[in-house]
Amino acid sequence: MGRKAFVQRGRIALISGGRFGNKLCTIIDIIDQNRALVSGPTTGVKRQPMSFKMMKLTKFLMKDIHPTIGEKALAERWEKSDIVEQFAKSKTGMTLVNKKKKAKMGDFDRFKLYKTKQRINRLVKMQTARLTTLAKNAEKKAAK
Repeated sequence: MGRKAFVQRGRIALISGGRFGNKLCTIIDIIDQNRALVSGPTTGVKRQPMSFKMMKLTKFLMKDIHPTIGEKALAERWEKSDIVEQFAKSKTGMTLVNKKKKAKMGDFDRFKLYKTKQRINRLVKMQTARLTTLAKNAEKKAAK
């Protein structure tokens, strides 16, 4: 089943690149089939036309957004609906946070993560081998 996030007024989108990369914005009006008028008053995105290729639509939607809505009114609605907090709790928001954490890691932090993953994989491999041998032994006993 496909996504149900359609391009419409009030849809919250994540800007995927450019100067405002990884920031949220609201679709204020649809200009044509390639562009929309967007604004993100609390995220620092100024009202401007933007290509749909630069946006990733989210599941969040603000009701009753008119093309003539002002920045102050839109900012009040953002604060009222807690869009930023809801997005931070979503899977996409958590992925962005994890990418930022990983980008800030130093050389020694990456080494520690590498070694921790090795230990975890070794433990998983040992447990899997133990369980498969137990299953084989149980099959042999059941066959006798």
